[in-house]
Amino acid sequence: MAAAFANGALAHALNYDVLGAGYAGLIPSAVLAAADCANEPTSGRDVVTALAVGIELGARIQDAVSHIAKTYDRIIDGQLQTYFSCAVAAAKVMRLPADLIDNALGLALMQAAGSMQVTLDGDPEAKAYYGGFPNQAGLQSALLARGELQAACNAFSGKAGLFPLFYDTQMADDALLSGLADRYLLRRVRFKRWPCSAAFSELMTVAYDIKRMTRLRPDDIARIEIVTSPAMRVWFEPSSLRRAPQNAAAAGNSAPFTIATILANGDFTLSDLTQDGLMQPSVLQIASRIEVRFHGDLNESSKLIVTTTQGVVIERDIEASSHSKLPWLNAEGARIKFKQCLDRAHDKSLIERANEIADLIESLDELADFRQLNRVLAGSVWETR
Repeated sequence: MAAAFANGALAHALNYDVLGAGYAGLIPSAVLAAADCANEPTSGRDVVTALAVGIELGARIQDAVSHIAKTYDRIIDGQLQTYFSCAVAAAKVMRLPADLIDNALGLALMQAAGSMQVTLDGDPEAKAYYGGFPNQAGLQSALLARGELQAACNAFSGKAGLFPLFYDTQMADDALLSGLADRYLLRRVRFKRWPCSAAFSELMTVAYDIKRMTRLRPDDIARIEIVTSPAMRVWFEPSSLRRAPQNAAAAGNSAPFTIATILANGDFTLSDLTQDGLMQPSVLQIASRIEVRFHGDLNESSKLIVTTTQGVVIERDIEASSHSKLPWLNAEGARIKFKQCLDRAHDKSLIERANEIADLIESLDELADFRQLNRVLAGSVWETR
């Protein structure tokens, strides 16, 4: 249980996991912990299958409520929705039958939470670790269900199920079931390029293009105006904390800070989340010159307008929901990113074994016993038995 919590928290701590299909990067910790609890040896294929089931459910939950805008300032969707993904994935890898998986979903509903208040108040450090809670609860739900604790209920669409309770809708079942077994939403999974929230990635992409094309220096920028949806307010306010975040969690959730970093340095990296990175004078200078205006239409496109000290105006439109145009990482880029993350690990020997670990992860479905991965991570020699 502790491993599910700790690894789940760390999986999202850098805000550098995967996107595109629910909150896929938050699910593996529950699955790996559940595999250790399985009554029989668990193959890599078993683990991959369980991950696929959990990610697919998460993507379908996300799509089912994607049209609802009023929760953006109340709920951390990534935390709330992942309780159910983790519970189902953990139950799957433990080979629970359908009736016990129903119990696991009911137990997940009883624990589900995800208040946005920590983000609204400027992101204290604990915000970065919210992934621990659904992983711990998902594993606990599967274990209690295996013990035949009865909790089966209409966890999604019942009067107090996930969708009516948190999203005020009862019309989500079609989105959950439509095209099941014919259309796989998990295929949309993509690796993030930047270690921050993807909520404002479109703005960052436009800032990146402006920097690349104009080579503007920080002193060249007189003013930046951003016109965007009111749903984006949480990433810009409170303005004093968003312009000069005090910790990595707050920086990764700050549109002004990340955009300013791109315009100052040409990129946004893990180094920008260190204490020194948070104090870069050029970044703070640009961030202080960012003003935001919220338009009234949630579906209207956003704009990024840079005015130079010479009076030149550079204006770019950002299409609503243009995630498909974002600079996602390819497989080679994902490996580089993996090594960058290992550079932050306390165990520096992991860096030396980065390629071995990456090779093993990429061939996970071929492992007869997934514990081989744990052995490699622990630095032990794996012996075939």
